[in-house]
Amino acid sequence: MLLDQVGGTGEAMSAVTWPQLLMQASSPRDVLAVAREFTASIDARALARLPAKCQPAKLVDPDDVMEYAYELVRHHLVDRDPRVAETLDRLVVFFSQATARLSQLNAPLPPAREIAKLFG
Repeated sequence: MLLDQVGGTGEAMSAVTWPQLLMQASSPRDVLAVAREFTASIDARALARLPAKCQPAKLVDPDDVMEYAYELVRHHLVDRDPRVAETLDRLVVFFSQATARLSQLNAPLPPAREIAKLFG
């Protein structure tokens, strides 16, 4: 799900937030597209100041999103360099949310009779 699918150019960001875009993603492929767009939206100079392990790599499949989230959180817990804190915080929050959304999308659905018990 790219920004142009929910309302056009970057101006849509005042109305649609990154967490909303993630929640609207209906497949792992959509989450991957939102993650790529989010990463592209961050200033290249800010990304360049990040430690090597926290530099965004190519996001080819959903596993890349989860691995990157892991590296970001791991670094975030160990090293709180104030020069990169704001960028790192943004990345940690977004990629943690992206990983949660991927988990939701990949969760097995309960059998129909279990759903019926919930409402019956």
